[in-house]
Amino acid sequence: MKNLILVVVVLTFISACKTPEYLPKPEGYKQYVKGSFFNVNMSNGEKYLGEIIAVDEKKISLLSLDDEIIFVSKTEIESAKILVSMTSEKPKAIVTAASLINLTSIGHGYYGVITLPINILATTGLAVDVATPYSIEYPEFIAWDQIYKFARFPQGVPQGIKLNRIH
Repeated sequence: MKNLILVVVVLTFISACKTPEYLPKPEGYKQYVKGSFFNVNMSNGEKYLGEIIAVDEKKISLLSLDDEIIFVSKTEIESAKILVSMTSEKPKAIVTAASLINLTSIGHGYYGVITLPINILATTGLAVDVATPYSIEYPEFIAWDQIYKFARFPQGVPQGIKLNRIH
């Protein structure tokens, strides 16, 4: 029984996925003044994640989480996702509650051997879904000439604004 309790506790902590703090919640998306995030896999194996600052015909300008400006050429992109927003207003609370449901199997006695796997399957799926941001895959579901809608500056960086001063 001690081993079962240990397994339940470990699985509770494992199933508590971390949610991206940099994405807006669905409720605040309309008022969100920054660009969406672009998670890109390059043809050379490199990966980048950053806020979309501007998009032109040949490249996309990203502001990394380290406040570095990255220019990504359209021709070098293998695949990418536009991370629009979280899928829930309170993802951490939902993930925590889902994780704690697994502990209820302890109170089921010997039937906990049956209910624990069912709870883990149900709560893991819920936790992963809530912790996964709403995203759009490029190039499968959005064309290059539509990505500008998700940029901080959809019409391009205004004159007088220096990219290295954007935070």
